[in-house]
Amino acid sequence: MRIPSLEILNIIRSRSLKAPKFELFNDCKIISKLNAIDKMGNSIELRTHYGTEYSLTPCFITEIFTKDSPYAVGYNTFSIAKKDFVLNGNSMQVNKELQKKYGYGEVLRLASIIDLLENSLDKISIFALTEAIPFHHKYKFKPNIPLRKDEIEDLLIKISRQRNPKLQQHSQTAKGILNELIYYNFGMSNNKYTNLTKKINLLVSNYLKTTEKNNLAWESSISTSGVSFRTDIEMDLDRNSIYENKDFFNEKFLAHGIDYKI
Repeated sequence: MRIPSLEILNIIRSRSLKAPKFELFNDCKIISKLNAIDKMGNSIELRTHYGTEYSLTPCFITEIFTKDSPYAVGYNTFSIAKKDFVLNGNSMQVNKELQKKYGYGEVLRLASIIDLLENSLDKISIFALTEAIPFHHKYKFKPNIPLRKDEIEDLLIKISRQRNPKLQQHSQTAKGILNELIYYNFGMSNNKYTNLTKKINLLVSNYLKTTEKNNLAWESSISTSGVSFRTDIEMDLDRNSIYENKDFFNEKFLAHGIDYKI
């Protein structure tokens, strides 16, 4: 298949901007339908409904459809806690190769950002599977890891044992935090607890920035030793980060033919 040039894609996108259509679901303003363009310039359609197809409990389900298949090529399930001003992401599923080629996961993420903004929510909270952490970090999610002893120790040990030369500063920082944990033995004041939690999340955030900046392989392969810490983590994307990175997101909206601007 011949890949369209960037110039042709930009012409297609500029002529094909489509605004999201909204409906009220359980007092929440949700994208009911959105026509967009994938990374290859093909037309796609997002539809959202409330159901249980992908979970045991009812939730919002946004699915992506193409003209070539009656079945969804990806989906995102989520719930909205209006009292807490939080959009809780439950599960996003897109075939890895399809995401790389067509950017379906990117479009699903953009849709969730629109849903957040239209409902005046504070943040999107997710539990990121280890293999998906770089994807979420790319779209400005930050770690929000609580201080749970066994999980934190496991994470810090993995970072402290990292041998990649570009990650040695983070390895040393992890060793220092581990020493603090041993010293306090988790019998610490609220202030020390808060400060240590901030240190851990800052460490993980900086670690992810370094891996992205240096294009380090996350997963291991036959020829490459990956830098994943093989731990699932909590991550958040808050309203402030969205506005701080509005140019980044607005370019993504335009690239996918979405008539929406932050």
